[in-house]
Amino acid sequence: MTRTDSDLGRLLLTERGMQFLFAHGGDPYAVLLRAEDEDNQEIVERIKQRGRIYRSRPGPWVVSASELAERVLTDPRLGTELPSSHVLADVEPFPATDWTAPVPTGGVPLDGFGPRFDLVRDVLRPAVAGLAAQALTVSGADLATYTRHVIAAGPAVDATLCAPRLADARAVIDACAGLRKLVPDSALSLSVLGVELTATLAAEAAHLLLADRVRWRALSTDPVAVGALLDGVLAEYPPMRLDRRVAREDLDLGGEAIAAGDEVVVHIGAAGIGLRGVPRIAAFTREVAATVLAAVAVRFPELRLDGAPVRRLRAPVTGALIRLPVADANSLAAH
Repeated sequence: MTRTDSDLGRLLLTERGMQFLFAHGGDPYAVLLRAEDEDNQEIVERIKQRGRIYRSRPGPWVVSASELAERVLTDPRLGTELPSSHVLADVEPFPATDWTAPVPTGGVPLDGFGPRFDLVRDVLRPAVAGLAAQALTVSGADLATYTRHVIAAGPAVDATLCAPRLADARAVIDACAGLRKLVPDSALSLSVLGVELTATLAAEAAHLLLADRVRWRALSTDPVAVGALLDGVLAEYPPMRLDRRVAREDLDLGGEAIAAGDEVVVHIGAAGIGLRGVPRIAAFTREVAATVLAAVAVRFPELRLDGAPVRRLRAPVTGALIRLPVADANSLAAH
């Protein structure tokens, strides 16, 4: 069923209104869903104080204990399907698959940039999309279209839990439809979730490094160190902060009776489990983020921040950086 913009608009306004209503009551998970510049670390502590698992005011059970989180993310009785009323239910951007994403081995083209550019928009997201296209053997003729679709579809990761704006929802729906014409359904998770998490991880690491140019220069001279650096970022700033599941049958979880149809959300940061919830794209995400970040550091050893970073609105799952203005000191000197 194809929803009209009027139908989508009403659905999104209702959902967003409920998120604000629940957050007003102070429930920490509801505050996260509101995604309005909250202190995430403070909210993590409040979630932990509620216990290993608790029933949030919006309805989902929220898990913060690592052993319960591991169970939720591996138990086949807990699935990833979206409810039929969800804004993305018609396109299902993350279909279940037993296909594991390969890790591409190609390089990262980094030519044609001026002295100032946006590291996320102009470099990281297109580079990650290009390596995903390589892994999926997308033809050169379709590369630009594929790249445009995967970047537009990225907000689907946050839209699973937080109602997007109407224009963003429509862009995600159209992009997913476009991707289905280019890749099989088994590759959608890599194209949407994998690219988004990889770009988010690389951007977060780049932002942290560029805030201390000594560390950035150190990476440019020792790019092999990027792996250990990313492991630290994964531990403290996982690119997927929340992972949603739905109970396919009644079950017991941490002493709580979970009914069929109940939603269970794992707080990845509180549980400290990194990318273990997405095992089929975890290797792709870590290795491609490492490849891109190391290539940028080697190519631009004198890169520096050149403006305020911008994060995506309504992004409780990823907290994704979407703008990171930078300047290349070498290029500036040459001019």
